[in-house]
Amino acid sequence: MRDEGVRAPCVKFFINPKPVCYPSIIMSSNLDQLTADAMKLPLRDRVQLAQRLVSTLDDEVESDTEALWFAEAERRLEELRSGKVQGISAEDSFRNAREALKR
Repeated sequence: MRDEGVRAPCVKFFINPKPVCYPSIIMSSNLDQLTADAMKLPLRDRVQLAQRLVSTLDDEVESDTEALWFAEAERRLEELRSGKVQGISAEDSFRNAREALKR
């Protein structure tokens, strides 16, 4: 049970010049209200809001993807160093790629 004397942290969204406060504990239950408020914005403001939200996703996805690619590169390098796999020359690799594109 939550102590009534403790206020939940507040996430603020600035819609037109007035901030609208959505306590984080009930944020998911207010998602519909937040969406309704956002839909009242002029088109230009909705586009800017959408761009800002998507850009935060892009940053997270890019950092996750970068970490995955780095781990994959490390794994492949270790396979080459250990002799588990044999590398091929760039010339052979490009020739194989050109042949695959012709098919």
